[in-house]
Amino acid sequence: MRQIIVLKQMKKIYYSKGVPYFDWMGFKVTEENKPSYHHIEKAEDLRMKKESDIATIENGAYLGKKSHELLHKIEIIDKVLDKDKALNAFKHI
Repeated sequence: MRQIIVLKQMKKIYYSKGVPYFDWMGFKVTEENKPSYHHIEKAEDLRMKKESDIATIENGAYLGKKSHELLHKIEIIDKVLDKDKALNAFKHI
């Protein structure tokens, strides 16, 4: 899978042997918190644009499992808040 290849490339960029390293949200990467690839621009959106290569270093965030789960929760909360803002704005029209 292309994401695994890109993740290995990102590890080479961000990791120095023997030095503890952290993902992009500040969580330490460990055996329990293994790195994962997160699309910055959603894969579904890229497919709609018919992008052939949706897993790239430029469109990826290097996140541990904890960060990845947390980021998805934040994205859900953000969507709910945006929907609430839109509904509140509509009520005042």
